[in-house]
Formats: sequence, structure tokens, C-alpha cells
Amino acid sequence: MKKLIIYLPISIFGIISTLNAQSTSLRLNGNQAFILGADYPSSYPFLGFFEGSFEPQNGLLVGGFGLGVRVERPLGNKFLEYHASLGRSRTYEPRIQFTDENAQPIGLGYGINTNYYTGIMALIAWPLDEKKNLRFHTGAGLRGIFVSRSKYWLPSGGGESLTTSGPNNSLNTYTIILPIELSYRLG
Repeated sequence: MKKLIIYLPISIFGIISTLNAQSTSLRLNGNQAFILGADYPSSYPFLGFFEGSFEPQNGLLVGGFGLGVRVERPLGNKFLEYHASLGRSRTYEPRIQFTDENAQPIGLGYGINTNYYTGIMALIAWPLDEKKNLRFHTGAGLRGIFVSRSKYWLPSGGGESLTTSGPNNSLNTYTIILPIELSYRLG
């Protein structure tokens, strides 16, 4: 399996370098991660503002974002695209019970999981308008998490919050992704 994980990115980048690409672009993206089947609210806001005791700090909440390079070429009336990216995603963790030194419960804590990843994808894009600016994309890819950290905190009634953080080793390092995108090109 490790050989496949190593050779797949090399093969895809080899294909990209030999393409007579019509265009190459640098892409900024925002992403929203959802944990399917979670019995707790797992979706962290892409961008939001929060006031209250749920978050460890009031203010602007920034979820997932990334930076990537996309190479595309025409494929009949569609487009074939290759994408390599770096990014961050965030999700809420399940609530945990904080305890004191004597293992007595002191309250339920909240958690945020932050993942930093790299990814590669191959997509087909279908134009949805005459100018081919609005497009629907789908394909397949591979995402590798290189850092994953969880931070938990116990909200307090106006005082200092109790926090703890550390690496999260519960996630798969490599994940097959099936992206669905809707994009609009300006100009």
C-alpha cells in the first residue's frame, strides 16, 4: 500500500508535466468538513463570528481554507483538471467529561480538531453556461494529513477556561476523496 501511495502522486505529477495545458491557475479555497453519522454537531463554520461561552475565545471563527495549483486542458466540450493543494480543515470533536485530580466530574468540555493536509485530485469539469465560466466538477483524489491536533476546553462562568491540547492520532493519514465542486470564473 505504501508503494501505491508514493507512486500515485509521482504518476499524476508526471502526467501533469507532459500535458500541453491550456491554462494553469493558482487557487485559494474555502472548505467545509462534515463528519457523516456523528451524533454531535461536527461542522465547524467556514467563516463566522461568535459571542458566548461555547468557543474558547469570542470573535472571528475561521474554518477550512487552502491554496492550490490547478492545470486544465480541454477535453471535448468538458475540461480535464489536475489539482495539487495544501490546506486546513476543522471539525468539532465530541464533548468529553473533564475531571479533577480525584476523578470527580467538573463539567463537559468542547473540542476542535484542526487538520493540515496536502492533496492531489483529477477532475472533469462540465460547463453550465455558454461562456464556460460556471462549472460543475467531480473526480477522485488522495488527501494526506501531515498534522492533526485537537484542543479541548471547559467553558467557565466568566472566569479563566480550562484547556488542553495535543496531537490527534485517531484519523487515517491518507484518505481517498471524491470531490464535488461548483466554480465560477471571473472574466
